[in-house]
Amino acid sequence: MGASPRSLAQRLEGWELGLLAVGIAGLAVWLGLPRPVEPRLVPLPDVDRRVIARARVLDVERAERARGAPLPFEVRALGEEVRRQGTAAARNDAASASAAHDEARRLTRLLEQRLSAEPLHQLRATQTQLFLEAVERFRQTARTDRELDELGGNFIEKCRAVGWLDEQGKLLLDQDELRALYRVRWADLTGSLEVLPLRPSLDEFRLYYRALLEHPEGKSPFEQDERRLAYVSALGRIDGEFATDMARGVLLSRLGRPQAAYAAFSAYAASHESGPWLHAARNYALAALAQGQATE
Repeated sequence: MGASPRSLAQRLEGWELGLLAVGIAGLAVWLGLPRPVEPRLVPLPDVDRRVIARARVLDVERAERARGAPLPFEVRALGEEVRRQGTAAARNDAASASAAHDEARRLTRLLEQRLSAEPLHQLRATQTQLFLEAVERFRQTARTDRELDELGGNFIEKCRAVGWLDEQGKLLLDQDELRALYRVRWADLTGSLEVLPLRPSLDEFRLYYRALLEHPEGKSPFEQDERRLAYVSALGRIDGEFATDMARGVLLSRLGRPQAAYAAFSAYAASHESGPWLHAARNYALAALAQGQATE
């Protein structure tokens, strides 16, 4: 006897579902296969904004304590050297700026031996707050003042050169980015970039380099990507979670160095079993390989 119409329909329905399942599986495999894709997107460091927010609150509290009880004379002397360096930098007086820089570092090392870290934290917090207030005055008036020169040096001049001011003269950086930039500057002036406890936090470094990657120096896209490449390398030395090889690969590809880009993408793929950039790294590597072969 032949199959009933109902059983035939059930079989056909089963075959159709089976073919559909095979098709979906095949599509998934195809989508998972690496294919050449032009490298474009540069990874940016992930910043824990909660850490940044806590540091902001702590800075405000420390600055208030410093206003309520004068800091030790030696600490205030360090603050004056920071200001002296800023004034010299604003005037493009390289010799005086260098001398103040050296003296600020000497005083910091001396104070670290004689005092607890808290007075130095309070000085940094106070000068950070004063810098941010001076920048806010600039936002409102489009004019620098003595405080901004002393604490920021040639900051506004650099903003104009780098493109951190838009066509209307509005500063593009937000408060947290400004704070991170100043804390890194302050740490550099006092020789604390690598020295605890005044060393900026990892998330402050991440925010600092994120701002630089989004707004790099350079008059041309080529020059900007060269700067970005230096920023990526610097961040990679301190942030083990940053997709350094991935970022280097994209920038090297854009700079016309496909062989080096392929090596960077391959290094990233070899060192990551999973992650948001793994599939892109394989696709970018194939594109870089093809680009390199085409230029040989």
